[in-house]
Amino acid sequence: MSDSLRENNVIEFRPRIVEKKKCSKEPYVGKYWASIHNIKAGDHVTELLWTDRQCYTVISINKRFVVVQEDTATKDPSFKPNFIPGGFSVHCTNNGEQQWVVESNPNGATQKFGVKRDGRLQARGSRKANVVLGSHYFYDFNF
Repeated sequence: MSDSLRENNVIEFRPRIVEKKKCSKEPYVGKYWASIHNIKAGDHVTELLWTDRQCYTVISINKRFVVVQEDTATKDPSFKPNFIPGGFSVHCTNNGEQQWVVESNPNGATQKFGVKRDGRLQARGSRKANVVLGSHYFYDFNF
C-alpha cells in the first residue's frame, strides 16, 4: 500500500482470484484405499474413524454406493492390555500391540459407503475417502 493510504487509514481491497482444483475423475486403483475398482462382494474393508477402526464385509457394489455389513471383532486371547493410572482415567501402555480376530457376521448391521468421483469409498456424512482394503480392527483404549 502507498504511504498516503496508510496515513488516511484507508485499506485497499483487492479480491484475490483463486483457481479451483478440479476433482479427479480418473479411476483410483491403489494399494491401500478401497475403491469400486479394486474390491468385489465378499472382500473385507476397514473404515478409519478418529482413532478406532471398524471392519466390514462388502455385500454389493454399484456406481453410487457400496453396501457393507459390520464384522465381529474379538480380542485375541494372547493380547493382555496393560493399564496404568493416567490420561482420562487409565493409560494402556501396549495399545499399539493389540491383536483382534475379525470374522464376517451375517447378522451384522449394514450400511452404505458413498463412492467419490474417482471411485474411492467414503462413509456417509464424511468428506474424506476413509475406507481402506483389508481387516484392520483397532480399539483405542486410551481415548
